[in-house]
Amino acid sequence: MKTWSVIYLLFALVSSPAFAVNERSYGSFELLGKPWFIVSMSDASSGLSLRDGFRLEFKVVEEEIAPRRFQSLWLDALTSSGANVNLQAHSEDLQVFFDAIRGPLLEGDYLALEAQGDTTVMTINHYEHARLDGNFLSMFVASLTDRIAPVPVLRNGLLNEIPSDDRQSLERRFMQQDVSLSRVSQTARWLRYDHGGARLSSL
Repeated sequence: MKTWSVIYLLFALVSSPAFAVNERSYGSFELLGKPWFIVSMSDASSGLSLRDGFRLEFKVVEEEIAPRRFQSLWLDALTSSGANVNLQAHSEDLQVFFDAIRGPLLEGDYLALEAQGDTTVMTINHYEHARLDGNFLSMFVASLTDRIAPVPVLRNGLLNEIPSDDRQSLERRFMQQDVSLSRVSQTARWLRYDHGGARLSSL
């Protein structure tokens, strides 16, 4: 009987909102009312502590985004943030981040930045495409969630400052469909090139 009591207590703790370690937030990256990405952030309820496993994820909702457009969208957002970050110190990692996009992104494509020790791992459609400095992810999160945020509607979503109905709608869109195997294969071919544009090897 005592064993069941302990199990029940542990279940109650894990099920409580204060123990919801898998809680995620969702926000819309949009400009002039036009959405480009749905962005999801892990551990929103625990502040911005970027411990191992912390993930910032992006789902493309625009029909097609060219590499140059992808770069301009995120570079403009990062440079217009009020956050006290030194983008120059991250210039090499920013170039690697942008260079990883070797072709147009299509609706449903999935990108992620994950904290792993002193490294930020960049994933595109479930394949690892780059390893960046651990502070790169911190810079990204700080820029998007600063009080003077480049995309206020995105900031509000990432910090769970939107109505629950809006959050659930964004979550449904984010989780609606996984990227197809054929698309995974297409973007995996981007790994044939190094970050200077040179061809490496065929898969």
